[in-house]
Amino acid sequence: MATEWPRFSDYNAAFHNPEKGLIPLELKGATVARNGFGSPDPLSGGFAYIYRLTLPDRTQKAIRVFIQEDPVRDRRLPWVMKRLEEAKLQYPALRELFLPCRWIDPCVRTPKADVPALVMDWSEGQTLGEWLRKHRGTPAAILEFRERFFRMMELLEQAGIAHGDLQVGNILVNRKGCPVLVDYDGVAFFEEDAPPPLQGGHPNFQHPYRPSLLPSEQLDRFPAITIDLGLLGWSLFSESFWFLSLVSDSDRLYFSRSDLLAPSQSEAFGRLREHPQLATAAQELEALCKGDPTTVPSLSEFRSQAYPLKVKAVPTVAEPNALPEDSPEAVKPKVRRKGKTWKETETKYVPVFPLYSALDVQGLGARVGEMVEVIGKITEIHEGETKYGDPYVFVNFMDWRERFVFHLVAWSEDIDELTEAPSEDWVGKWIHVTGLLEEPYTRKIYSRGMGEQVRYSIRLRQDQQFRFLSPQKAKARLKSALGTSYPEAEFSRKSSTSVKKASFPNTPSSIPLTASLKGTLQVPQKTQEAEKTQNTREPWQPQVPQKTGQATYHNPYEPEHSVPTNQELLKRLSSMAPTPGRSAGTSQTNPVNPGTSPGDSDEKSAWIFWLLLLGFFFYLFALIAR
Repeated sequence: MATEWPRFSDYNAAFHNPEKGLIPLELKGATVARNGFGSPDPLSGGFAYIYRLTLPDRTQKAIRVFIQEDPVRDRRLPWVMKRLEEAKLQYPALRELFLPCRWIDPCVRTPKADVPALVMDWSEGQTLGEWLRKHRGTPAAILEFRERFFRMMELLEQAGIAHGDLQVGNILVNRKGCPVLVDYDGVAFFEEDAPPPLQGGHPNFQHPYRPSLLPSEQLDRFPAITIDLGLLGWSLFSESFWFLSLVSDSDRLYFSRSDLLAPSQSEAFGRLREHPQLATAAQELEALCKGDPTTVPSLSEFRSQAYPLKVKAVPTVAEPNALPEDSPEAVKPKVRRKGKTWKETETKYVPVFPLYSALDVQGLGARVGEMVEVIGKITEIHEGETKYGDPYVFVNFMDWRERFVFHLVAWSEDIDELTEAPSEDWVGKWIHVTGLLEEPYTRKIYSRGMGEQVRYSIRLRQDQQFRFLSPQKAKARLKSALGTSYPEAEFSRKSSTSVKKASFPNTPSSIPLTASLKGTLQVPQKTQEAEKTQNTREPWQPQVPQKTGQATYHNPYEPEHSVPTNQELLKRLSSMAPTPGRSAGTSQTNPVNPGTSPGDSDEKSAWIFWLLLLGFFFYLFALIAR
């Protein structure tokens, strides 16, 4: 048992040098996947970090190390791995579902302790979320996978195995189009009298009132029903605008936690209830959301009750606007009656992970190594190349020259993977992104007196990580954010790869969060009228400067003034130097300080001249170095 469990930075330090950080001999000589900064590039999986290794024989492994210490897990997982191998002998079809996996203790040597890890084969399949977005508009392929998912759940029920955390990120689709399961931390067997307490489970797929202790046979039933119905929705509505807007949130197949908590006010349920062949399924699932989580039927039982027609007999419904007006198949859209309660705006957003404003760098800095959600307005797209010549893109929300910065980053492999890579068209848009907050990158800054700059980032790997929001929806969601709220008026910048200056409006709300760490705030005494006006202003209403009581900020990092020309500099210096031909006693034209002789004044002026000249050369040197 470790005296102190490793943190995210400790794991990165261990994998930075795999030769010393990996204990098993079979992993010697392996190389770890790295990002554009040269640091190890882990993925986040539930309560663990996943590092990708390439062995000398070119085979790839996934090393799963855990975020927290759990003696029960460390004692149980070796038995689970052994029990899975026994089940594969009895049910050979399980070999296609579960990857080869071994528990090795100790496996990773960190600066704090030697810890165990799960070592498994790396799968090249796509996550279910990625696969669906690339097969949008192909209902036949989606329905075929839906049947394969149904057969997978039948096999697990027959073998008496529960995965424990069915979701889009833990279901991969291999090249054959078959499902593959990953993340075995929560695997349980029906034969267990007392399964372990539930540690996780994605809220978008779990019963809204799921207890901490649940019978093993019930672990996968509710998630399987939501996935099955979500796949059917993808086959029917994937070309509809409302559907794409609904499922654009990260890790959302169709339903979200907000939908499961309030089905009667959910647009996702409302759309299903309006479909004649899905209304019964929506009503059955709504009843399950409000019922006992320990009495959920199996997927086979739910299907027999929910669908009046056979699954493959459900037709694909075309969008009414996509058909000619004179077409006999064209159906005019239904007029929404007053009093409908499933409008999207009436459902409060419930974040799955901690939600922060993109400008709350201080709050984000406390979440390094965790999954977070971030909402912000894009101010700049910066394109560049690494020292190896690979392209990258930074998505900025603030002045990138600040001391503490948060941004999104897409490396060369991400740019090729994303359907819509970051571009200048993103500037000015609001974005909602979900991902692992990576270890900050620190670089030395010799100008502007900062010493060093700290950059926090989230890597854009997949399309389902982010979605664009309207300003109204972004500000509504930010009401659920932790920490500092988004400013009411943001500073603006022109997006370019060679931006040299930034403009800061003269309003208090335009100063980023990090500016409060560097600048000084001077607040004059406010009048009663100004206080009354400020108190009655809405949170997202633009701030109107008052005649009195206006706070003034001094920002020491404003862009420097332009460099004076040689003629201007010589003119300034000559005005400060003593005038030739004048007597030392003409104090009216050459005043001196009281108590000093004229000779002292001339000598002091000469020193000022040389100091200014020396300072000018240092200033030029700083500009060149910058």
